[in-house]
Amino acid sequence: MRKFIYIILVIIFISCANQLPPSGGPVDKEPPEIINFYPASGTINFNDDYFEFSFNEYVDKRSFQDAFFISPKIDSKLEYNWSGKSVKILFDKSKLKENTTYTINIGTDLIDINNRNKMIKSYNLFFSTGNKIDEGKITGKVYFSNEKDAFIFAYRDKGDSLNPSKIKPDYLTQVGNDGSFSLIGLGNGIYKLFAFTDELRDVLYNAGEDKYGVAYKDVELSEKQNKAQEINFILAIEDTNKPGITNVTMTDKNHILVEFNEFIDSSKISANNFTIIDSTKGVSLPIKYIFKNSKPKTYFLCFNDSLLNNSEYYVIAENIFDNSNNLLTKQELFLTQSSAIDTLKPKVVNVITKFDNKTIDFEEPNFVINFNDGINLQNILDNCKVFSSKNDEMTIDKSIIDDATLFIKIKESIKPKSKFKFVINTDKIFDAAGNKIDSLYQLDLSVVDDLVFSGVSGKVNKVNNIKKNIKIESKANKYEKELNEKGEFNFKNIVPGKYLLWIYEDSDSNNVYSNGKVFPYKNSEVFYVYPDTLNLRARWPIGDIEIDY
Repeated sequence: MRKFIYIILVIIFISCANQLPPSGGPVDKEPPEIINFYPASGTINFNDDYFEFSFNEYVDKRSFQDAFFISPKIDSKLEYNWSGKSVKILFDKSKLKENTTYTINIGTDLIDINNRNKMIKSYNLFFSTGNKIDEGKITGKVYFSNEKDAFIFAYRDKGDSLNPSKIKPDYLTQVGNDGSFSLIGLGNGIYKLFAFTDELRDVLYNAGEDKYGVAYKDVELSEKQNKAQEINFILAIEDTNKPGITNVTMTDKNHILVEFNEFIDSSKISANNFTIIDSTKGVSLPIKYIFKNSKPKTYFLCFNDSLLNNSEYYVIAENIFDNSNNLLTKQELFLTQSSAIDTLKPKVVNVITKFDNKTIDFEEPNFVINFNDGINLQNILDNCKVFSSKNDEMTIDKSIIDDATLFIKIKESIKPKSKFKFVINTDKIFDAAGNKIDSLYQLDLSVVDDLVFSGVSGKVNKVNNIKKNIKIESKANKYEKELNEKGEFNFKNIVPGKYLLWIYEDSDSNNVYSNGKVFPYKNSEVFYVYPDTLNLRARWPIGDIEIDY
């Protein structure tokens, strides 16, 4: 009997000693909340050696430590003492700075034990070791990102030499589930602000690993103006690595497959960037054609000359840029020869249009022709035509994208649901190995029905003279154009769907939004996001949107 009672007492003791949620019942979907805290937000002349927080449920202890931040940082080791649903944080109070406003932030990394629900938004409180509270406040939002756990880093009175990779912020807060943030308890001064995902949680920016955003301006807080709003961010990943070639493979006697370690700026690459070197005889062989392969990050080089069996060959690549303008100055790779003969005849492998089933747009009637091999596309430009359903020849613009890709645009006005045909005379079309296209090529095209589209139009007020681009984008489609001088915009022929509308000041006129630069420091371009989602339905365009910029 005594043994039985002992076992029961042990079971009760173990049950009480562990933070375990009750079993059974509905699934816990409620996020954790802070219900009590010390000190009270706004406390002055604070002189204690602890903070305390109580929660509405049991929370994960490690996640609380990861979510707890205090700005400015206390130069003291923090001790976390837990008791049920409460935690007391102890520190050496002699390390508190005099007459300083501190901000405590509990970020959304905090999770409960029951179902690992995250706190919905970060929690802030502030107190002062002096007799007044600094009341400076900066608010804003991180847009277009699923990174709900991004952080805002604020640096006070730092020059343009600031490097967040080496210096921790003076103030820090975590964004909420909706991307919004609030920095409070800030003193007067000039602040540089960044948004970082801080993947390593080391409170430093790690280029190439953390996503980043830079504010469009420095924020100055003063006695007269101690609040700043709409300090918004768009996140990006910084590419600091120069491109490189990982492999070259001679697939047959006339083709070399080149594989890069990242995406290359295809607008800046040509056959002139590559050379085949016969190291035995010291002579070079030119590349005749280059074209993008269907596999990402790869290109095919085409050449006429046969390689000699008793020579060693290398491929030289020079002056190649990636999409972040990083430069591969020069790279040399050994080439293993292939004896395979290219007998594959060149042909059209696909046609890219704005819509499915070889259907073109009546507002922008263009399409792209892709061949399976590099060929002399100038011959095709001289020998291709577009005809209407009445067999009338249409006026077209023709241009070369690469040595296997053509861009065709019909210049004349065309009607919805009409028909066209694209014809190539293939008499003089050969690849690098001398293979010829079989016969006349004809492509039948149709024009989309205008009743399947939607649209949106409006005006942006108070525009300055800086070039502005306006964009609407859904999960599947993106459209962009420049605002006219009156600030008016009109998107026609939009595929129905739910769209976000936003505007950015294209100050460098490159038609791409600039996120700025962390180091050396450069502000981002100004942008504005329309607060309402646009539900664009077929045949029901939205008009008269008015935006106060």
